[in-house]
Amino acid sequence: GELAMADTIETALAMRQMLTTGESEPNAAAQKQAIEEGDRRVDSLDRGLETLKNEMELRRAITSNSLLKTLERQEIRNSGNQLMQKGNGADEKMGGLEQKEDER
Repeated sequence: GELAMADTIETALAMRQMLTTGESEPNAAAQKQAIEEGDRRVDSLDRGLETLKNEMELRRAITSNSLLKTLERQEIRNSGNQLMQKGNGADEKMGGLEQKEDER
């Protein structure tokens, strides 16, 4: 997701740069209609880039919030499990078996 988004942004920035560079070309600069069209397209790219930026910020915020909630829930589960878990004496039973075998 993020790699595709980065590629899209990189392409849009390159297109924007080409348009602004093209507007400064003497033949294009002399044609008012060409400059207006270039400006319109640059504005469109700027809006698209702003939208992508907002989307990326929202995704980061959601991911960060989800991660924090997951960690909080895990911490609550862990603290609850520590209170509820009781030893079943398995280690003591194994130790007792080993001692009996040693006595033989």
